[in-house]
Amino acid sequence: MHKLRSLSVFSKPILAAALLLNASFSVAVVNSTQSRLVFNEDSTAESLVLVNSERAPALVQVWSDDNDPLASPDRISTPIVVVPPVFKLDAGESRNLRVMLLSRQEMPSDRERVYWLNIYQIPPNTQADSAEDKKVILPLRIRLKVFVRPFGLKAPEENIGRLLEFALKQVGIQDWSLQIKNPTPYYLTLGGLSLGGNSLTPLMIAPKSSATVPVTSLSNSRQVSWSVIDDFGKQTTYQRDL
Repeated sequence: MHKLRSLSVFSKPILAAALLLNASFSVAVVNSTQSRLVFNEDSTAESLVLVNSERAPALVQVWSDDNDPLASPDRISTPIVVVPPVFKLDAGESRNLRVMLLSRQEMPSDRERVYWLNIYQIPPNTQADSAEDKKVILPLRIRLKVFVRPFGLKAPEENIGRLLEFALKQVGIQDWSLQIKNPTPYYLTLGGLSLGGNSLTPLMIAPKSSATVPVTSLSNSRQVSWSVIDDFGKQTTYQRDL
């Protein structure tokens, strides 16, 4: 597999701070117009549009990782490459980036593979008129999912979410869990999940695998409701009685 290491202009301690510290101290200026990227079987490059909707410029770095959010860009090797990887985005400017898939080698041939795209930004440290107006400016990071499909695996059908299987399991005297099985070759991301009208924590379920969600409150109703997010960010809702 072709692999490429990105050189980072940011340190690992700052990376950790961007992910772990309270983002309320800083101001996000750069956002993506997409919630995910998908490489279908015949795709080797996709576009990512970033927009600076604020009145100040920002320094931006974009790179991919293999589900390790604290790994620094200079220590990561994935087949996902972004051009340009580092740039300045002026106030009100939008930038069309090229995200390239170098190889599908060493990936599963019967199911999707997922990577993560990091959009890392440092807003400018503008001067304040008074001490009361000063803010702590921290770097911010947005993480997007990147799905790669092997040759021969078409895009999922519209109602793929109906294929999820649910089972209620008792794990203690008063403790229950909801087991969710994904028999498909696709990652299925739940946008919402509830049992008997009580909200549960939604999650992404890997292809041909299962996940367990704790049930904190069990009512008499056994109706499960869930929504699945498709390639374009649209959610389709389903219901079923257990």
